[in-house]
Amino acid sequence: MKRLDQATAVSYTLLIATLLGAPLQSAAAADDKNFDIGVGIGGEYDSNITVDAQDLATDEGDVAALLEAALSFKPIQNGNSSLEIGYDFFQSLHEDLSDFDLQIHGLSLTGATKFGGLDASIGYRFSHILLGGDGFLDIHSVRPGLGGSVGKDVYVRASYEYQWRDYDDLAPRDSRQHNVGVTGYYSFAPKSNVHAGYKLLREKADGAEFTYWGHYFDVGIKAPIAADDMTLVFRADYRYSVKNFSNLTPSIGEERLDKRHHFRASLEAPLFGNISAKPQYEFINAISNLASVDYQEHIVSVMLNWRM
Repeated sequence: MKRLDQATAVSYTLLIATLLGAPLQSAAAADDKNFDIGVGIGGEYDSNITVDAQDLATDEGDVAALLEAALSFKPIQNGNSSLEIGYDFFQSLHEDLSDFDLQIHGLSLTGATKFGGLDASIGYRFSHILLGGDGFLDIHSVRPGLGGSVGKDVYVRASYEYQWRDYDDLAPRDSRQHNVGVTGYYSFAPKSNVHAGYKLLREKADGAEFTYWGHYFDVGIKAPIAADDMTLVFRADYRYSVKNFSNLTPSIGEERLDKRHHFRASLEAPLFGNISAKPQYEFINAISNLASVDYQEHIVSVMLNWRM
């Protein structure tokens, strides 16, 4: 269920960035096409179904079918400037725990330009999220960013994001969020890089107990691997995060403190035509003085992706 987090970032970051490099996020594409479309189908096993936005861990595992789709169009692509309109869709369908089926609709608008050796962009994204078939959360996000090369092999990007979260039935969790971050990429070989980044986040919720400061530290690697007559792409990311809540949490009688280790690794392999396969493994170790978000989770998934 980590896609609740991805929905807040995936199309306007970078990934989050990526949360890490999702192949269907056409907004991150670096080619000159003015139209892009992708579809992915697959499945996953999650050892502990969780919903971070509800501070809920079920301690139950389940399998789910997954469907992803994304399309984008650039009505303006002139020299160093472009305007991109995008839509993406995600659906999970669980075998037993259907109350945790997740559906996400995302609309995005991104403008980008280059000047004086710098890359500048600003993006808006709206995410409409359903949980168990019912309306759950709407997210509006605005994200400007600025990046540039430092020497031959290093690229640095800084960004700011404002986010407004509106829950259907959890009004105390409605919030406004500001975050600033910087990420550096070092290219050590063709199509290969390592990255490291830091993000500072302040979320102020309508319910005082849900207001917090967040610190996020990221490292990762992307590297091609030659295998016979094909090239595989290996990716691995690690994030350490701390959420320091500003006010008393009534259920525990003290201020809440969350710490989390999140590791993810994947291997993307071309199959035929524009179709590729992507097995992925994730491990989450969430540590908190609030018992409902103190847990461990393993997620194994396999996706078949097609991109035009």
